Amino acid sequence: MMRHVATVLVAALALAAPVRAEVGVTVFDIDFGGVRAAVLTLSSAEGDGAYRATGSIAASGLLRLVARVRYAGEVEGRREGGRLVPLRYAERADTGRRRSEAEILWHRGLPQVTRWVEAQAGREAPPADPAEAVGALDPLSVLYLALAPQPVAAACALSLSMFDGARLSQVTLGAPQPDPATGGLTCTGEYRRIAGFHPGDMAERSRFPLRLALAPVAGESDLVQVVRVTVQTLYGQAVLKRR
Repeated sequence: MMRHVATVLVAALALAAPVRAEVGVTVFDIDFGGVRAAVLTLSSAEGDGAYRATGSIAASGLLRLVARVRYAGEVEGRREGGRLVPLRYAERADTGRRRSEAEILWHRGLPQVTRWVEAQAGREAPPADPAEAVGALDPLSVLYLALAPQPVAAACALSLSMFDGARLSQVTLGAPQPDPATGGLTCTGEYRRIAGFHPGDMAERSRFPLRLALAPVAGESDLVQVVRVTVQTLYGQAVLKRR
């Protein structure tokens, strides 16, 4: 369950490239029905044209008592003209139903899957062709971009692909709308499964609507950052809240 939620939420946070790097630790709570279900933590650093980030998702609250949910990932790459170019990504995930490990290396923009192990009885699916994922970012690079402050003029409007070593997906967001209540912005869009998913999963649902709320960054009149994401999942509505 949480692997699906995490994938959708990571994709949902894919905004335009940040104007500056966030260095330190960022924490978000993932809620279902107003009850905290998991915690997402991102640590990042950037300098001399290179970036590195580590991220984790762990069950919390009542979910921790009934489900084994863990995700740990790390990425290293470089920044070219304001664009992130990943060089190596690795992850380990355990949803309680499925365990997976992955490592991706990039050569001239082409992702090369050097390791992919997944255990999920009865739900195997042919992985997406890496050649179809040229230009796609790994999940953690997407998250790193998303959590940094964004220029107001560049917020929301985009179409971005994401590749985790087996599954290719896409997030599309429309133009932002002013939110008079918060002084920030809201935008709507969708997360779409493209390839590498089990046919039964694709038949059940391949598109998931989402809504983002962005608030002004303190002391920066021309910058906003994601503070809340609401997304419809197979298991109901999930909400990601910045602490």
